[in-house]
Amino acid sequence: MIWEWKKILSNRYIVLLLLALIVLNACLYYGYCTGEVEEGCGYTMSDIREAYEVYLKGEALDGDTELEQAALARIEEAEGYAETLEEMADRYQVMLKAGSFSEEDSFSFRTLQRSTAVYQALADISPEVSFSGGIECLTGWRLTDLLLCLFAVCAGMILVVQERADGCLSLLRPLKKGHVTLYLHKFSAMLTFMLAGVLVLYGTNFLLTGLTLGFGDLSRPVQSVYGFTLCPTAVSVGTFLVIFAAQKCLWSLAAGALFFFLCECLSQTVVLFAATVLLSVAAVFLGQTTNLWLRAISPFFWEDTAGLYQNCIFMNCLSYPVWQVPVILLLQFLSIVLSLGFGALAYGRTSPIAVDRAGIPAGMRLTGRRPSVSMPFQEAKKTPPDARGSGSVASVDRRTGLFLQEL
Repeated sequence: MIWEWKKILSNRYIVLLLLALIVLNACLYYGYCTGEVEEGCGYTMSDIREAYEVYLKGEALDGDTELEQAALARIEEAEGYAETLEEMADRYQVMLKAGSFSEEDSFSFRTLQRSTAVYQALADISPEVSFSGGIECLTGWRLTDLLLCLFAVCAGMILVVQERADGCLSLLRPLKKGHVTLYLHKFSAMLTFMLAGVLVLYGTNFLLTGLTLGFGDLSRPVQSVYGFTLCPTAVSVGTFLVIFAAQKCLWSLAAGALFFFLCECLSQTVVLFAATVLLSVAAVFLGQTTNLWLRAISPFFWEDTAGLYQNCIFMNCLSYPVWQVPVILLLQFLSIVLSLGFGALAYGRTSPIAVDRAGIPAGMRLTGRRPSVSMPFQEAKKTPPDARGSGSVASVDRRTGLFLQEL
């Protein structure tokens, strides 16, 4: 695997591109943290932090300005957590008594029961009224994931596409480990390369968040963060950040594995990128549909890690409600395993030599079955040059070479 890494890092253009991506991500994310919360709103996260400080000192916020309204929205969401749960419990009880939800074996009835039980278990949580702008920025910034996709493109192009275009597979394939073992090394190098990308890009984001906005008390409930009031898990902010980072790693591995599989299956670069664009558009479309199962198979939907925890959404699995997060995690894991398995199978069956069939005489082209060759007859045709002339021998050698290439 170390040799596969050297192939990537020995390409100076790839190294320069990766360095540019790291710098670009840092600059854009820093601007996101220090810029306006919404375009044209006139205030930043630092301004909201100052409004929090004013409120925590005991001074009232009137809500006369957009800044105070934004701060009050965050404060009231945390302070009204208990009332929000009570309203949801009352609404669920009314829905359970309604005629359309009265069938106890139905998915709707079971979903309401599960939702009620989930939020009743969270009744003892007391969100802390404190500034959480750093967590908001870190979990709401999605451009880093797009830059991670370019890491996957670099790995696939260098380890698969370029080697095949340069004809290196014809040298590697005859070796003892030139088949599945070689593909496993390439696949492992791609996975570790993606993990390195997550470490560098998201490590930069974590560092800039701590320097500009801070994380606050990491032991406070995640429900203290604006937008996470309905999070169905009783975890602290620190634990949630660990979960967030782990799922970003899994998503990056899944995205890299899928593109690596495409690189192996599609030999022409133009076709490869056309298929990548079409599949990306399809993933974006599926990720925005209302059908939960269609949305669940979309890598675009997998990428929204924070959104998975902002609500309690159950999927219909044989009329039983299943929380969407385990389903998403299982699908990502399966995408990695299946990409590895089918990619290795495709790699073992791909011809290492690009044969120009148009230049092969019609009588020497394969028709789907292995030709019958008489080796003694072929050897008898190899007469000395003085008997048949060097031109005839060269012609035989040329035809033999083409024939062996076809084999």
